Amino acid sequence: DLPDSVVAGKMLPAAEVGGDYYDVIDMHGGRKFIAIGDVSGHGVTSGLTMMMARSSLLGVLEANPEISVSEAYRVLNRALRDNLERMGASMYMTFALMESLGDGRFVGVGRHLPFMIYRGATREIEEVELKGMWLGVLDDLSPDMLREVEFTLRTGDLLVLYTDGIIEHFSEGQMFGFDRLKSAICAHAQRGLDQVIGGVISEIQASGATIEDDVTMFVIDHRGAPVNFPGGATDPQASSSRPLQL
Repeated sequence: DLPDSVVAGKMLPAAEVGGDYYDVIDMHGGRKFIAIGDVSGHGVTSGLTMMMARSSLLGVLEANPEISVSEAYRVLNRALRDNLERMGASMYMTFALMESLGDGRFVGVGRHLPFMIYRGATREIEEVELKGMWLGVLDDLSPDMLREVEFTLRTGDLLVLYTDGIIEHFSEGQMFGFDRLKSAICAHAQRGLDQVIGGVISEIQASGATIEDDVTMFVIDHRGAPVNFPGGATDPQASSSRPLQL
């Protein structure tokens, strides 16, 4: 549940246990977090790593109710790195952690595939990219790897999160790719979240090729009132694909 938004998601695991993760976390103090991640490989070990990441994240947020998203990411990385070393596992996890600030405003940190924002007003897609570091690679993360990115959704916009099982799905001699994903989002965006997700998944399944990696898609439809800025100014983030570096 997110204020002024409708949320939907779906995952198709490549094996009996998947390593993809998507979540909306509702904290007792009213803070709302969104997460999406993808553990390297797939199967039982990837699934265990994913569950360790989720448990560690919930523990971090519960223990530090006022923690920033960047510091939460830093502590999460340290916890996951320690657990992987104890297991003797050489794994990593692409991960994006975001907080919903209300009025369609979000702040995010981490390193994952670029978010796609379908702008309802223009029916075009913009990208927001996080330029941090994956989880589990380094013992600790420096401040330049924890730079927060802020972006805004306006009424009718869709935030589309996904994993590389979609982009890298290979059939008929070519990958599904970013352009095809964008085309599918635009083709179904006015028909509802189930149609957006179902349209992409259907194209992947229709290829007949074996799903070699977990396929995950997670979409947020912002339905709140547009943000009002002083003097009637428009939000620069609503018309620019370049994220604001804080």
